[in-house]
Amino acid sequence: MPGFDVWTREADAALAEDCGIGPYCSDAAQAAYEAGSPDWLPERLRGANVVRLSQSFVTSFLMCPRSAVAERRATYGEAAAAGIIAHAIADGRISSQAVDPDIDARFRQEKLDELGAAGWFPADPDSFHRDAAYKADLLTEVYLEKYHGQYAEVLTEQSGQLLYDVRSNPNTRVDFILVTGTCDLILVSESGWRVGVDWKTGSKMPEPWEVQRYGIQRRVYAPMFDLEELHFEYPYALKPENNRKPNWVADRYKGVISCYSNSDEREAFRQQIGEQFLPIAEALLESTDYNDHHIGPSNWHCSAKWCQVFARHECIGAQTELAWVRKSHEDAAKDTRSISTKRGKQ
Repeated sequence: MPGFDVWTREADAALAEDCGIGPYCSDAAQAAYEAGSPDWLPERLRGANVVRLSQSFVTSFLMCPRSAVAERRATYGEAAAAGIIAHAIADGRISSQAVDPDIDARFRQEKLDELGAAGWFPADPDSFHRDAAYKADLLTEVYLEKYHGQYAEVLTEQSGQLLYDVRSNPNTRVDFILVTGTCDLILVSESGWRVGVDWKTGSKMPEPWEVQRYGIQRRVYAPMFDLEELHFEYPYALKPENNRKPNWVADRYKGVISCYSNSDEREAFRQQIGEQFLPIAEALLESTDYNDHHIGPSNWHCSAKWCQVFARHECIGAQTELAWVRKSHEDAAKDTRSISTKRGKQ
């Protein structure tokens, strides 16, 4: 599912007219109307101005609106794709409570098919699958050492949403904001205590205070899934020497950022999200053309690896050092030629 979607009153009215919806319309017309409505849109919100935002899209939008909107349909780098495959394999092992090569292969292939449908294929399949398998083993080891057998219920890949009715605001055309997200793992104790786990396969960790105080994902997931605890696990960031897996007991579980919230905090987060996401929803209702959205400050995301607008040389970010921009674009061109060459040899 893309990072955002927009449905307007005008779009709904046009669809209804095309399908012949009216007081005495046929069952076929009603069926066509329902089939033409977006899958993500709740039936009761049809006919309204609705903006759907994923929490990951909001995080990207706050860094650079133009890049985030351009990446509406997901594009992937090698590292991100390997993380997706690792997630899938680990989820399969946890949900089946077994490490089985056949289960690994099934979950891996399902995600590879999704990536292929989005136009992504590994430049070096052997290296890619080794990296994904290594990350999956790390995630599995973290689960076994820290969470396995400790909870009454184990739920993988849980989707959730928060709905905000903003029709009482006279200064906006947005009627509803639908915020969506997926939690990798939810663990429930005998007493009903709920713990969320989000697997991170990046090689760098943010500062804990950044996640705890400002993290969009934390503030969205706590009320969305009613979590008392949320753990962001960064096992790969430890970079074990000689590719050996870390000794999790000896390392006392470094590589994790843990956040906690009570019911009052979760309700406060719920209210804050609606207020803070409204300007983003308004901007998208106005236009979904990435050229109409401003550029964020240059940072690590200004590269071909993270931004297709930059890779196409359509943007230099807010960077004023032209030498830096020139070198970045030269590197982007080299990366693109390298990937194309490797794909041509397959």
